[in-house]
Amino acid sequence: MNHRRRLESVAALLSPEEVPTACFFAADRVQAESGYGGQTAVEILEAVEAVDSTIRAIDEIRATRHLDLIDTAIVIRQQAFPAFVQDAGAVASSLVEAIWNWDRDRFGEDRAWRQQRSSGQFEGQIAGRLARVVGS
Repeated sequence: MNHRRRLESVAALLSPEEVPTACFFAADRVQAESGYGGQTAVEILEAVEAVDSTIRAIDEIRATRHLDLIDTAIVIRQQAFPAFVQDAGAVASSLVEAIWNWDRDRFGEDRAWRQQRSSGQFEGQIAGRLARVVGS
């Protein structure tokens, strides 16, 4: 049984649970809702709708292309944040933040901090997939 537990823990690191796309955009949503810069109510609603529209578009791509969480993180970084660095560390940081947001939503902030993942857990897999994307 000990062997099985080791296999399951390795598999969990390789296949993190399916975090909702919205968790990648939690900070964007909060910023849109806050109305920074004295935005009118209409401008706030438009900003929120822009974030929600992006989430819906990525959800559709996830569903039709059957993307796993790592591929989803790569798509989000490359499409939603094209002006930012696109290396394995940056994608892994986005993934860790999304997992933290998902844990916070489900279990509360205290437990999310205790379960905090490390970017290093994902960087190798992400680097391999980024190399595959660049090579195609």
